[in-house]
Amino acid sequence: MSKLILISAAALLSGKSPWSSENTELLAKKKSENDYPWLRRDFLSVSSLASIGPWPTGLIQPVSAKDVENVSEEKAASLDPIIPFSTRRQYKNITLSNGLKVLLVNDKKAFRASAALSIYGTGQFQEDSDLGGMSHLLEHMVSSASREDFEDWLSNYDGGSNAFTGPNMACYHFNVPPEFFSRSLLRFSELFQQNSVETVCRNEAVLKREIRRVNSELDFENEFARIFYVIKSLVNPLHPFSRFTQGSIASLERIPQLKGINVGERLVDFFKKKYQPSEAVLVVVAPVEFDLLERWVTSFSSILSQEKSDIETQNFPPPLKYGIQPTQYIVWHPKETMPLMQNQERLSLNWLLERQYDRSETIISSMTVAFFISQLIARRGPGSLYSFLLRRGWIPEGNQGLPKLKLPIDISGFQLMRLEIILTVEGFLNRAAVVAAVYDCLDEIISITQGSFNLPMDLLKEYLSMARIHGYYSAPRPPDAVELAVDAQRYGLGEHGVGVSGVWPLLQAIDGTETELLQSLQKAIASILRLVADPKVAIIIATASNNAIFQSRNSIFHETIPQPIDSRWHVEAISHARYLSDDLMSLTGRVEEWIGTRFDEDALTPPNPNPLLPLKLRPPRQASLSDGTRRLDMLDSNRDSFWSKRKDSSAEWQLYQTIGRRRDALLLPLPAMPMENTCRCSFLIQLLSQRPARANVNQAALAQLWLFSFENYIEDLAELGAPAGLAYELTFNKYGLRICFLGISQNIAAYARRFSRRLINHHNKLMIEQDIDTTVIERTVVAANKQRSMSNMRKKKLEKEIRQSSPQEVSREGKAFLASCVGALCLVQGDILKTEAESLAVDLQEVFDSVRSKNEDEVTQPAIPNFTEILYTPFWKPRSLCSIPGVPLISDACGRVPR
Repeated sequence: MSKLILISAAALLSGKSPWSSENTELLAKKKSENDYPWLRRDFLSVSSLASIGPWPTGLIQPVSAKDVENVSEEKAASLDPIIPFSTRRQYKNITLSNGLKVLLVNDKKAFRASAALSIYGTGQFQEDSDLGGMSHLLEHMVSSASREDFEDWLSNYDGGSNAFTGPNMACYHFNVPPEFFSRSLLRFSELFQQNSVETVCRNEAVLKREIRRVNSELDFENEFARIFYVIKSLVNPLHPFSRFTQGSIASLERIPQLKGINVGERLVDFFKKKYQPSEAVLVVVAPVEFDLLERWVTSFSSILSQEKSDIETQNFPPPLKYGIQPTQYIVWHPKETMPLMQNQERLSLNWLLERQYDRSETIISSMTVAFFISQLIARRGPGSLYSFLLRRGWIPEGNQGLPKLKLPIDISGFQLMRLEIILTVEGFLNRAAVVAAVYDCLDEIISITQGSFNLPMDLLKEYLSMARIHGYYSAPRPPDAVELAVDAQRYGLGEHGVGVSGVWPLLQAIDGTETELLQSLQKAIASILRLVADPKVAIIIATASNNAIFQSRNSIFHETIPQPIDSRWHVEAISHARYLSDDLMSLTGRVEEWIGTRFDEDALTPPNPNPLLPLKLRPPRQASLSDGTRRLDMLDSNRDSFWSKRKDSSAEWQLYQTIGRRRDALLLPLPAMPMENTCRCSFLIQLLSQRPARANVNQAALAQLWLFSFENYIEDLAELGAPAGLAYELTFNKYGLRICFLGISQNIAAYARRFSRRLINHHNKLMIEQDIDTTVIERTVVAANKQRSMSNMRKKKLEKEIRQSSPQEVSREGKAFLASCVGALCLVQGDILKTEAESLAVDLQEVFDSVRSKNEDEVTQPAIPNFTEILYTPFWKPRSLCSIPGVPLISDACGRVPR
């Protein structure tokens, strides 16, 4: 094996090229960048998003214990824990004289100050049954209860405000530049003064105006609203979910007038009874010290109701009408209302849950449980539901066709959980088969529990690691004021709840161990799995456009759907959505028999552990420095020069390890994440070759086809790594090929080794291919058309050549490039120790040496870059953590808290 050159970070930080002056002549000899498309970064493009759940271990070689390190709880406890954003944020809980709980957040990095006030027991489920939408209307009235319109006043200072009403609470919030925060807080508090609210509620002009604003928010043409209200029509009329709670002119003005209801007085009474200070939480976030924040929030000590009233615990009746069994429906939607859903329909399986949250130390919400179930149902790969449906053309490709688990409602005592699947027209015509596949998938999941519904602990530990990577340890931002205010109502403030540095209340380990948490998770997941696995309890709804109705005559399972004007269609009373009974379950036996006999080669299989997800996350190993920066061991710089020759004439590699948080350090730009030390790390390889700089346009196009086809080929590994926090980037530049890996210290080495081995073997795979994938061709054409240095005539000629290229031509170009690589620069940063970096670099050098040309006469020494030239921002694949199944349910940045 060749010698690995290790360079100190001091050389890297100098900002000068570490190479000899001889090599600068090579740079002067190269032609203008405009002569070679490979020299222009705008020739490159970004691949589509990759997202995935757990992957069967048989797909790729299992990861050895050497590759993915698991750490015991005892060992982890001896290391410093990861506390995201702890160096920029401090929390303080206080209680005002009226009982209002306040969370003060001193955020040194906040470029805008914000505040949110949540009031428990003031939501849609608490309003009077004869005045639908009154809680929503009161939200509007309160927002208008100041001497000057608060939103208009804020806009003068580059601020903004909003509010929302949920099933069990209302939340008001605003943000503004920090210099105007104290005045904004004072005006914000004026909105909630009881006398101000009484005055505005009794103002007929304001009341009439706000009723119309409430009414303007109705959108019954939206397919989600149509489905939502069809489900509501099936619910027990004694259950608050059955009511119309959004509000309209009819429910808030016309009907009350007929019944003699004084809406303004009812709003005042609702405010006095429900808007209790003891049930409210105020959160303020600003780059301001606590003593000032405490002074600024004193105006809130006199807000909300001045009449004490106990908030009774709501006990909901059974959600479904007595004697009614869930069934299946088709909901019609006109094509013109769904411009983005042409030739696509939506299938949803809806479950009404009744889990109670008792505010114990280990509250596991149904939304959190849904994250774990998403890893079982929404995963990709062989044997998954997604793969099963995609093979048959029943769902669109990519993230759009991925099953998604959502919770539109999640409060103690009642949750609405929904599995959504986007169908093609062919999928709609086979919707009974799709439903049968969903339940077959659930049966496979239950098979690994041996009928107990208790998932194996190792599987739970993997998913728990994944949740903490994406939802907490590597969160791109800390929770904002709204998220803190909403979470405080569920998890409480202090100790095991909101407002404690180092505590993530969604999945909080108790007493320093995870045993109790895992047991609670296992129990909660089992309770929901037991319910959803029963085909008799789901409300199944499929949307149908006019085109789908027309095509229904071609279905081999279902009867032709009548036209929407047919009397067999029902009309929902509130949204006027047309819906039709659709018996799917009676067909499942025949459907399953047909599926099993026709498609045995890709049968549904139970989920397997993801070999790249550690069972236990290891805290960072970096030592803290007195100045607050971080650093790892420096690498030895006393080595031979880069161009020293070895007897076997193998390429030389140089390895750098940079200092962490120093301002003068050269770092690879990484996705937004906490400033504190974490287990995140990156590894950059710049393969050095003269071939890109000397390539003609045709060679460049073939090389780009090789690169894009490899990204298609590597999609399985990319999707396997995404849940484990792994991502990659490949780009050609004028110095060769840059490969970047992002991950955690426990799995980045395994990922990089597998990735590199498959890269050097890709040309062999292409040699036996018949055609190049059309998506690869189209991506390359798009990239070529972005070249500003080429004429339109040349672009058309190049496009023709790209479309006519054979896999064998692409293979030969890829092989020629790899053979031309004579060395590499490597840069590691983050939580990688010296020995780990050396071992990985040596292994990768051996991998790439295996395809390097052995004839030195064929190899030209490349130009050597300065590090500043290769540290441009990567376009990571996947580009967004929100595309990973289940992550939107636990990540604040992905919209975990709707507003």
